[in-house]
Amino acid sequence: MRAVTVDALGPPVVCAPLGVERRALDVDALRGVRIVRTGMGRRSAGSARILGCDGPRPVLVAGVAGALAPQVRPGDVVVASEVRDATGARGPVAVPTAKPLATALRALGLRVHLGPVVTTAQVVDGDARIALATTGALAVDMESADLADAAAGGPFAVVRVVVDTPGAPLLRPGTPVRGLTALRTLRRAAPALRAWLDATGPRTVRLAEPRSFCAGVERAIEIVDRAIDRFGAPVYVRRQIVHNAHVVRRLTDRGAVFVQEVDEVPHGAHVVLAAHGVSPAVRADADARALQVVDATCPLVAKVHTEVKRHTGRGQTVLLIGHAEHEEVEGTVGEAPARITVVEDEQHARTVDVPDPTRVAYAMQTTLAVDEADRIAAILRERFPAIRAPRQDDICYATTN
Repeated sequence: MRAVTVDALGPPVVCAPLGVERRALDVDALRGVRIVRTGMGRRSAGSARILGCDGPRPVLVAGVAGALAPQVRPGDVVVASEVRDATGARGPVAVPTAKPLATALRALGLRVHLGPVVTTAQVVDGDARIALATTGALAVDMESADLADAAAGGPFAVVRVVVDTPGAPLLRPGTPVRGLTALRTLRRAAPALRAWLDATGPRTVRLAEPRSFCAGVERAIEIVDRAIDRFGAPVYVRRQIVHNAHVVRRLTDRGAVFVQEVDEVPHGAHVVLAAHGVSPAVRADADARALQVVDATCPLVAKVHTEVKRHTGRGQTVLLIGHAEHEEVEGTVGEAPARITVVEDEQHARTVDVPDPTRVAYAMQTTLAVDEADRIAAILRERFPAIRAPRQDDICYATTN
C-alpha cells in the first residue's frame, strides 16, 4: 500500500456575505475552517479577487437568499446546480458537486431544493422577480456569481437558505422572524457543509500495490495454472503475464518459465501465449519449433483481431487507436502491417492520411482510457464520414472502474 497526498488545492474557505451569516456559521462543526465575511452585493467581488490570487481552492458560499420558484418556501435550503449572472458579465458556472451536497443536507432533516441560483446587482421584487422566475432559477442572491472567482478553478458550491418569497417579499413586517428562522437553518446545515469541505480539500489517497488485474488476465493466470497441473513443469509463458510481482512469483514457484520470445522455448515444449495477444508471425514461429501452444489471449483482444482481419481482408485501411509500443498493439498490427496505421493521440488523428477515405475503419487498444480514446475516435469520424466503427466497444470495462 502506498499513500499519495493530494494537496494541489489551497485550504478551503466558506464565504458568508453578511456578518449575521458569518456568526450563524461559527459552530463546532466548522471549527478550524476559514470563514470570510465578503460583504454584501457586488462588494463581494473584491473579496473574490483577493482570495483567488492564492490559486485554486474549495470555496463554499453560504448565506440567505430570496426565492423565485413558488415551491420554495421560507426556511427552505437551495443548493445551486448552476450559478448565473443576471448582468451577463460572466457565463453560468456549473456546480458538479451540488447533488451529493444536497443529499447530505437532506440527511440532516432539512427541506432542500436543487437548481439554478441567479445573482443580481440589487434586491429584486415585483416584475423583476417575476421575470427572473421565468428563467427557471430557484433563488436569487447578490454575491454568488462574483464569489465563484474566489475558487480560481477549484471546487465551488452555493448553499442559500430562503428568507423572502414572491408571496412574502423582503420589505414586509414578517421578514425579521423569517430571517432568524433562516439563520437557524443555516446553523443546522453546518455538518453537511463541513462534509463537503472535507471531501473537496487536501486528502491522502491510498494506492494498492502491486496492481491487480482484469478478467482477461485473471483468465490467463488460471490457464497457466491448469497447464502446469495437466502437463507438469516447466510450462513456458511468452512475456510477463501480469504486472504483479506476487502472482509472477507464485507461478514461477509452480514451474512457469517466463520468456520474451518463443525462440527461447525448447523444441516441442508447452508455451502459453499471454492475454495481450500475438501476431500471426509469432504463431508461425511457434509452429516452426513444434511448440504445444496454449492460447490465453483475452477474448476482447481476440475480438479486435477478428475485426481488423475482416476489415483488412476487404481492402480497407484500419486506423488503430492505441500506443504503438504496447504489446497488444504490436500483436494487432501484425495481422496486416501494410493496412494498419496506429493513431496515438488527437494531433495524429487530425493529420493521419489514408489511401481511400471511403474505405477506412477504426479499432481500439482494449486498455485505453475511455475519454481519451473517444476524443480521438470523434476526430476520425469527423475527418472520414465513411469510417466504420467497431460493432461493440473495444475498451475493457476494467479501465473505467
